[in-house]
Amino acid sequence: MNILIITQDFPPERGGIQTYVLELARGFLAKGHEVRVICPGSPADPNPLPGLADLVRLKIPGSLLFIRLFAFLPGYLRRNPSVTHILYAQWQGAVAASFLPGPKRAGPAGPIRSYCLVHGRELLTSVFGPLGPMLMRRAFSRLDAAFPNSKEVMRLTREKAAPACPLHLVHPGVDPDFFRPADARFLRERYGLGDAPVIVSITRMVARKNLRRLIESLPGVRAAVPGTVLLLGGTGPERDALVRRAAELGLGDSVRFTGRIADGEMAAHYSLADVFALPSLSSEKDIEGFGIVYLEAGACEVPVVGGRAGGVPDAVAEGETGLLVDPENTENLKQALVDLLRDRPRALAMGKNARSRILRDFTWSAAAEGLLGRIA
Repeated sequence: MNILIITQDFPPERGGIQTYVLELARGFLAKGHEVRVICPGSPADPNPLPGLADLVRLKIPGSLLFIRLFAFLPGYLRRNPSVTHILYAQWQGAVAASFLPGPKRAGPAGPIRSYCLVHGRELLTSVFGPLGPMLMRRAFSRLDAAFPNSKEVMRLTREKAAPACPLHLVHPGVDPDFFRPADARFLRERYGLGDAPVIVSITRMVARKNLRRLIESLPGVRAAVPGTVLLLGGTGPERDALVRRAAELGLGDSVRFTGRIADGEMAAHYSLADVFALPSLSSEKDIEGFGIVYLEAGACEVPVVGGRAGGVPDAVAEGETGLLVDPENTENLKQALVDLLRDRPRALAMGKNARSRILRDFTWSAAAEGLLGRIA
């Protein structure tokens, strides 16, 4: 196959969708398929995949990529008649193609089959405003199949997009060679943690991640497990508000903000944790479609506490690899953290289970094979 990936999100930008698309491309290449990518960016940006047949970066914000595609995509397909499949990383990218003549987008060499990944949030909000629902249904009407990343996102796709095409569940994955148990003693020294119990959360600091409630649970956790420290990794628009909330609660050095964590230290930061916690929320306008960070922590043999919302129950096997809580209930969150910090044999067993589950079902190779099996 000659697969053209059209995506709003691609490295060097960081994020879950960026990682998902990059790793799928790697998986397709490893299986011997030809891969091309159209994405936003500058031609000076580095190519993360030298094996690509073509990488086109268009100078436009990611959310507006569809505007350039109206004029660019027909010519691109004429110049590259060997393209057999198009994989849209977001349905917005398929809008322009939905206005091309014919029931399907047709390339010079014949019909081109088209597919779309579905992550969750893009079903609830878009740059199209009130036209969004109509354009989304139009885009999905021209697809051969779509691939939601969790059972909840599959349900939401049926409800919001009313697709005529088949939906196939394909979970994201993780690289268990990169994310694996690592020596974190140098981090305990760096952060002055001594032997303190540590809760780690690594994420983009936005309201949906619910880090405020995680901070608000910490006084209760420390009352039950004295000396516990919460380490928050990452950056985002909520950071300053979170710093202020920690100060208001008098938590002092009990909450540490690390800032952005270098890729080479990610596994060590996960391995530093006695528990990884991210009590994400879902709302009418936002959703945690899956949560790759839960897999990354689990690959490092760390038990997790997640919010029972969106697609998180697909990422966290309740009672096996971690605990799920009501993300709006501080007491529920506190108790789950305390339970895992106090019961170390149970927590360690969950961490072992998490890595075994990932090796069995949640590698990037498994994700690529699951998708390729539906489009071949």
